[in-house]
Amino acid sequence: MLSGRSGSVDVPGNVVAKYSADDKGLHVSHQLYAGFRTWEEVAAIYRTLWQQELDGFSHEPPAVDTLEPEQAEAGAEIPPEPGAASEPTGAGTPKQAGMADTAAAEPDLTPNVEEYLNLKVQHPDKLIGVQVGDYMLFYGKDAEEAAPALGTKLPVRDIPGLGVTPVTGSNLAWQATLKDLLEHGKSVVLARPDPERGPDAPYEIIKERDAADYIPIGMELTVDGHRMKIDSVDYTRGEVMLLDMEIKGYMPTFSVQPVPYVRQFVEEQQDRDFETNIQREMEALTSGSLEEQDRAEADDLETAKQLISDFCADEYQVEEVDFSNPEHIGIAYTTTEDEKHEIQVEVNLLDFSVTQMLDDQLIEQRRYKTLREMIDNELSDLDFEDLIHMSGEPEQLLATVLKAAHKPGPAPEPEQVEIDGGRIAEPPAPKTPMTSQVVGRVNAGAFDVVFEELHIGPELH
Repeated sequence: MLSGRSGSVDVPGNVVAKYSADDKGLHVSHQLYAGFRTWEEVAAIYRTLWQQELDGFSHEPPAVDTLEPEQAEAGAEIPPEPGAASEPTGAGTPKQAGMADTAAAEPDLTPNVEEYLNLKVQHPDKLIGVQVGDYMLFYGKDAEEAAPALGTKLPVRDIPGLGVTPVTGSNLAWQATLKDLLEHGKSVVLARPDPERGPDAPYEIIKERDAADYIPIGMELTVDGHRMKIDSVDYTRGEVMLLDMEIKGYMPTFSVQPVPYVRQFVEEQQDRDFETNIQREMEALTSGSLEEQDRAEADDLETAKQLISDFCADEYQVEEVDFSNPEHIGIAYTTTEDEKHEIQVEVNLLDFSVTQMLDDQLIEQRRYKTLREMIDNELSDLDFEDLIHMSGEPEQLLATVLKAAHKPGPAPEPEQVEIDGGRIAEPPAPKTPMTSQVVGRVNAGAFDVVFEELHIGPELH
């Protein structure tokens, strides 16, 4: 039912989440992370979608017109054509005749005919209502079916592009029009011009509804404490046949109720089903997500090992790679051209990093958030020359690393002597020196970014 919907919604934490729904489920993302984590966030988005569904069934905003209060309650029909006055009865007065002469002109009732006919072709089994000005209008046979349900008249007009045809409709809010038609068993498509592109723009569908979904045959309901099942619907009479499922006997027990009365219990049941479905899906996510994540991580680990094995087999003709220590998997080794320095590259499958060492000194390390990210950006396209390439001369790189490793710490603070009751207190224990060591380097183009690790304890030499 929700497939194809998309949009955005506010979720807890002052965050706007984007969502989309398809036949596989609901997909949610926002700037903090992809996916969803909490019941409140998912429920908020599901309820937004659900509210969109209910809007077409049970919510009726005020009519969008400026009629007098008595008229606005029922909406306004299409006014009569100018000059189409009722037959004289002899009871009229000159004043009344003058009022008829100054009656408001009939509004333009012509739709975007090409777009209207396209909708008729696309939805041959539904009544098509299109917004023209302030009115939601139906034409031809659709008008003949809609008029009794809406309680509106059925004037005949000469519509350019459609010919002489019955027309009906009103300027009530479209939700009210939809509800009246559904209560009379009419499946409906309501459309209007794209408001951002003007009245001649292509039509956009406001709502599409099947009458079968309004009172679903076979649905089980709780009506006044009794478990009932919808057996049949007679929209002509406006009645629903309900089967009492609690009374057991030789003959089934039925009751007949008005369509609007049963509809309220349908909505209540749909609300309960909705909440149940959310909870079931969340339970499936929380119980199954960890298992799925474990499977995905295991699959990624096997993929990473296979890519490394394939690279070593092609590059070094090695039949088997040693994966006994997944934190240190050597994938490249060579010496500099003068054979004075050794270059080694290894992969860490646990912290998702690729490290380049020069004479056992860390020169560069590329770290990724996930194993999948490292697979996509490193392991899927391993190249020996790229792995051993260094961003500078070996001596210069080593000097930089060693200098950073022996960088002096901050100067010690002067010793302070405290007086405790007239006695000199014991001086505090000497502070542990702090040193740093280069643990990584990234070539940023115009400069190198050096990552240092702080060590608290005796200075290392």
